[in-house]
Amino acid sequence: MLPVLENPTPQTIEIVKTKKWWLWAVAIFLILLLVVAGIAFVAPVVRSVIFSKIIEVIPAPSLNVTPTNGSLPLTVKVTYPNKWQSLINEECSHTTPLQRLGGTKFTIDWGDGRSGTPCDTHIYTAAGTFNIKAKIYAFDDVPHNDWGGGFSKMLWKAAATITVSGTGAEPSVELLSPQEGESFQYQTFPEVKWNITTGKKLSLLVDLLDQDGNTFTSETKNDIAYDGEGSLQVWPKSLDTYDALLRAGKTKFSVRVRLMDNGKVVAEKRSGDLFMSAQLNIEESLKVSPTSGSAPLKVSLNYNVWIPACFSYKIDWGDGSAPDSMVQEAAEGTCILRGENKIFTHTYLKSGTYIIMMKSNNLDTFKNLDSIVMYESATIHAQ
Repeated sequence: MLPVLENPTPQTIEIVKTKKWWLWAVAIFLILLLVVAGIAFVAPVVRSVIFSKIIEVIPAPSLNVTPTNGSLPLTVKVTYPNKWQSLINEECSHTTPLQRLGGTKFTIDWGDGRSGTPCDTHIYTAAGTFNIKAKIYAFDDVPHNDWGGGFSKMLWKAAATITVSGTGAEPSVELLSPQEGESFQYQTFPEVKWNITTGKKLSLLVDLLDQDGNTFTSETKNDIAYDGEGSLQVWPKSLDTYDALLRAGKTKFSVRVRLMDNGKVVAEKRSGDLFMSAQLNIEESLKVSPTSGSAPLKVSLNYNVWIPACFSYKIDWGDGSAPDSMVQEAAEGTCILRGENKIFTHTYLKSGTYIIMMKSNNLDTFKNLDSIVMYESATIHAQ
């Protein structure tokens, strides 16, 4: 039970009133803080629910394509609902149309291995039955788990079937790139470009072959049925296999493009020898100054280290001197991602051209330095 003040003075009454005022102020502040926090939490959810309800009432009609059948070569055009056609017309009036309609994203798959923009007509150059699929997405800024918004809310989708008759061209492959003799630094791989004719639906395979002719990676595109150019970036399924080739000195490789019909090769083209290297020069990573001058020449190597706590390196200065090296054990959870410059110096006593080779675990902190193939390099001219 709280004590009762008997015969309080005016000063005591004023103190009590002041305390009550502060208590009310604190209470009102806390209530406002809770209201603001509640709005911040609920708003995205409410917006998402409302947006979803709006999308639910949008109809998904069949895709209006004309004509839906005909003989080779067959040109077709899509007409979109009035709701979208005005946006499409506006976008197509630009010099370089994008797959954007205002705040939306548009996709169309012609069913023959090609896609396009809403401005396109499309020409079928191979016989067969093709399913066209068109979709329009809205940008959703409501966070999903650990990533932000994106074009993930589907506003409209439709499909149509096209039948094309006739006899197309005989299957053929022309390899446009890469060209014989091209070289690629560590973990860079060619964008393979081709020009093909198919005549009907075929499978297209792109292979990377080592210098012994063995396939070390392959990509497949099915239901390819067009005449014209295409491209594909091919990456090894296993970088360990790629590293093993470099470690064994097998630096030559080639690209092969094949057209397959039910498992049978109907057209094929293979490049001449290409070259892969363990050398990698990351922009502004390995900086040496000066790179030329009179002997004795003192050079400074400034290296951008991403995770200093676990950084291991070995530097061969190229002049027969003992390499500089340091090995730090990298245990899981002990490395903090931060950038830092590390400076090394060396003096060249005699004139000559020297190649500095630096091997480090800068790209893969938890990898043992002895197992790393990749190196960075710089050339020094001492006069």
